[in-house]
Amino acid sequence: MKRKTRLPSTLGSQQGPVGAFMWRRAPSLPGYLRVRQATAILLGLAPAGRQLTVLPSDVFLVSYPRSGNTWLRFLVGNLMFPEGQTTFGNLETRVPDIYVHSDRVLKRMDNPRVLKSHEPYDPRYRNVVLLVRDPREVASSYYWYLLKQRVLAEDTSIPDYADAFLRGSLDSFGTWEHHVASWLAARRGDQQDLLLVR
Repeated sequence: MKRKTRLPSTLGSQQGPVGAFMWRRAPSLPGYLRVRQATAILLGLAPAGRQLTVLPSDVFLVSYPRSGNTWLRFLVGNLMFPEGQTTFGNLETRVPDIYVHSDRVLKRMDNPRVLKSHEPYDPRYRNVVLLVRDPREVASSYYWYLLKQRVLAEDTSIPDYADAFLRGSLDSFGTWEHHVASWLAARRGDQQDLLLVR
């Protein structure tokens, strides 16, 4: 008989560099890696994420995770650079991900910058292309992605996962509903350019 996975009451409370860990605790880093991580932060080499310096000319490709942002980055990259095909090898130099590059690196990129983000509404983002995917497809894609990345335990049941997805405890971006609603509410205002892609 297979034992049912129980989710801890602190699900999603352990923040990592790219979101929350769940079900399986991340092993504590050995001393040399903690020093390395602290050094990266002190030298400004840690991924920018929410601490990104936003420029007035920036354009953000925003979506909830697993909504097709990489697909959109390829489309935009090929439109911006018609002289050469956008590939996984050059995607980060053409349409960089704010969770991969440090603020220092991103500030050195040519303007206007087109940047990938999964952040909920941020008033600093003046020019936004919001990509929205059906939440049922997002949930399914995210489940298989988290299994592949070994963030979810292999015996995580679909009902347990669905509950965590609906509560927004899989990462630091909140629920799909809150994420999309935050941007759509901003769309009603006239302070921002926002293009909705579904």
